Amino acid sequence: MTFSAPTARDRAGTRDGVSSAHTGMAVATSGGVANTGVIYGSVAVGTTPYRMESFPLETPQVPESGGPSWLLAARYEVVPFTSRSGELDTLGAWRDQPQRSRMVQLIYGSGGQGKTRLAAAFARASAKLGWQVIAVCHNGATGPLAPPIEPTPADRERMQGRLLIVDYAERWPTRDLISALTDQVSCPPASAVRVLLLSRSADYWWQGLRHELNKSGVQADEMALGPLSDDRAGREAEFARAAHAFADLLGVGDTDHLCPPQMEGDEWRLVLTIHMAALAAVDACQRNEIPPANQAGLSAYLLDRETAYWSGLYSDRRVCTLPVVLGRAVYISILTRALPFARAVNVLDHLGIDAASQVVDDHRICYPPTDPATALEPLYPDLLAEDFLALTTPGHQVAAHSADPWAARIPAQLVGSREPSDQGPDYRPSAVAILVETARRWPHVAQTQLNPLLLKHPELAIAAGSSTLIRIAETLHVDMTVLEAIEALLPPGRHVGLDVAAAALATRLTKHRIAAIDDDGERARLHARLGWRLANAGLQQEAAASYARAIATYKRLADTDAAVFATNFASVLVNFSHVLSDLGQRQRALDAASEAVGIIQRLTASNPAAFDTDIAASTLYALGDRLGENGRQEEGLGYAAEAARFYRHLAASNPIKFESKLAAALTGLASTLAILGRCEDARAAGAEAVEVYRRLAASNPAEFTPDLAGAVTSLSATLSASELYEEALPAAREAVEIYRYLAASNPARFEPKLASALNNLGAALSDLFRTDEALAATAEALELRRRLAASNPAAFDPELALALNNLSVDFSNLGRREEALAATAEAVAIYRRIANANPSAFDADLARALANMSADLLHARRTTAALDAAAEAVEIYRRLSGSNPHAFSAGLARALANLAASFSELGRKGEARAAAAEAVDLRRRL
Repeated sequence: MTFSAPTARDRAGTRDGVSSAHTGMAVATSGGVANTGVIYGSVAVGTTPYRMESFPLETPQVPESGGPSWLLAARYEVVPFTSRSGELDTLGAWRDQPQRSRMVQLIYGSGGQGKTRLAAAFARASAKLGWQVIAVCHNGATGPLAPPIEPTPADRERMQGRLLIVDYAERWPTRDLISALTDQVSCPPASAVRVLLLSRSADYWWQGLRHELNKSGVQADEMALGPLSDDRAGREAEFARAAHAFADLLGVGDTDHLCPPQMEGDEWRLVLTIHMAALAAVDACQRNEIPPANQAGLSAYLLDRETAYWSGLYSDRRVCTLPVVLGRAVYISILTRALPFARAVNVLDHLGIDAASQVVDDHRICYPPTDPATALEPLYPDLLAEDFLALTTPGHQVAAHSADPWAARIPAQLVGSREPSDQGPDYRPSAVAILVETARRWPHVAQTQLNPLLLKHPELAIAAGSSTLIRIAETLHVDMTVLEAIEALLPPGRHVGLDVAAAALATRLTKHRIAAIDDDGERARLHARLGWRLANAGLQQEAAASYARAIATYKRLADTDAAVFATNFASVLVNFSHVLSDLGQRQRALDAASEAVGIIQRLTASNPAAFDTDIAASTLYALGDRLGENGRQEEGLGYAAEAARFYRHLAASNPIKFESKLAAALTGLASTLAILGRCEDARAAGAEAVEVYRRLAASNPAEFTPDLAGAVTSLSATLSASELYEEALPAAREAVEIYRYLAASNPARFEPKLASALNNLGAALSDLFRTDEALAATAEALELRRRLAASNPAAFDPELALALNNLSVDFSNLGRREEALAATAEAVAIYRRIANANPSAFDADLARALANMSADLLHARRTTAALDAAAEAVEIYRRLSGSNPHAFSAGLARALANLAASFSELGRKGEARAAAAEAVDLRRRL
């Protein structure tokens, strides 16, 4: 074999890496705060947001005088755990996979479905097999550094690994949970680590966490915990089993005669509801009463028995606090959760509870804390605790349980203001989350507590975090006025921590508002604003639909009154083009941008006084970007340069408003220049964009960190294209680091950007001959893009092909020729398909992949196939370099070198010399 050209990489930043710079700048929103805190950083050195404790493997004995809540609590397991053998087998198989050292599993299901009992059973089974079992608990705030729990030397000899269990995972701030898992999974004192997360939901918080873990090489999976049985016979069997267990403990005779309720309806899908019914039936039998037949009645019945438990303690002088006051302490504890003793006393004192220290002591007798250093251990199970809140709060219609008028003021007093103590964590976000969960099943709690509280203090909803905000938006009993008050505090632009919640709020509010108005202009504005929020959340399909509705209305309105509506019409078209681009609909995106430019040109031609530099620049920016995406960089360059010129002029007089738009325009300009081979100009524009975004992100990270990441991604690609490899690598690493952070909060929006950044990192590492590291980064990008392309091939097939092409380079550099050839062959197949539909956009990519494949085929001694691939690459490159030799001559030289090598292998020496001479001549000129 003679010679072949080195294979060539694709770099995302020169085309798709700039998509994060799209600002949707034409849509205006109102109100709100721009910065709600730093989102890109870490906790202070020497502190940690979590603590680790040995998981309790022994089931404690139920206290003789305990109330019904103790009999139902998961930790006492009065009803033996025997009904989840299939789930235990699944968890056991997950734990014992030998090929994986680090794995995370989420178990999710409604409150009362049995997650905690399943986790405890699995923990005991794992401990018997030699696994060290650890509970990971949230501190509520950054606390002292948690000391590691080290196994003893004897335990270490038999230890199979470490099992970590995290309850209430969805209530953790995402970054705190990632911090805990990253620390414990990456630096364990065991060869194998398994993490079991328990949660009520597996919504966006889990998608972000799973993404973060998978990208760190940790396999993360989920398992929905469904009902024990969906038929009446199965429920009756579980009722009988539970009734027998409760009867044994309470000394009640034969329970075979106990009749279960009808158990029809969704509430009977919960294991806890069946157990509550069984306990109520046994207790009612003991008292010769008739037990209630629905969940509300069951809760009322059992909570009355709980009150009787406090009264018994008081009558026996085991506590000094009146039962009614103990009930108030229980109410408070459900909202605050366990607190340090002194803090618990301060809270009760702040709420006007007399002899607060004594009350806290007595509450500890009623409900001994799991952590001896704390007090106000909440009532369990959670479902019963939420029902206690609801039934204690005035306004319900359950006659079997009297409310306490005192409770009417407590949520507002407890959550609406901070008690005069700065010790310990802020319990208010958790309290709001619990109120929201209660309000979802009890309308009077929403009407009398949650709505007034959040209407007066909407900032509490923001502080509670995105997960709780989404639950608020989904709660039917929350008033629209409350949602509007919360919406007014949301940042008017993007916020990486709140964008998903903002979209949820906007979706519900927009539906409500549109139904209440007749003004078409306002309807169009609402649809456009919703599209903006949905796009920020990464919900591009939904955003496109919302923008399309706005465009249809604005088009009709602009036909009748262009002076009023044409500018709005153009603005929405610009944002629509960005969303269509993200969806891979490049021609439609180009059409929308072209239409926007045409509208502004016609408007200013007929009325020069109506010229709006901002709108004009945004339309030019969009059109330049769209032309570049469709392979028409020469045409797009003029529009991109003009947009940057306009924004430079605007930023000079109003930097606060226009600096970010200037940086976005510069990022797009830099990408176009790089593709056209004008690397020096591209570096200058890209470096200026990074400088601006770095300054903006320092003062408002929640809004501008995504833009900074996009600009750094683009700059890294430009530096590599300029052969400044040592400078490109730090930029590529920074982009990956930022996008990992962003994707943890909003994977739908930022996973594609992370894939682009990983691709560039792999290229930068490969340029410096760090091939093993390059392969790891490129393989991660490929894994992401396969998943993305499976759900949306139109948008992500080009990026998938790009990653495959780059993976083939890494395999080739490592001598793994067969794997390299498989990757290039797949890349060529994808590029050939999409280039047939859009040759101007993808012919260059196809030519690059063909040139790479010809080199791989030569190494595999498949010379005829190599010749065909090289010849096709040369043909495409000749056509492309005819119109833009500066951009495509290098690619043509590579393809010619491979063509020469193929001719030489086939003994066609004359043709080989001619192709080689042309390649050398091109190289010399370059």
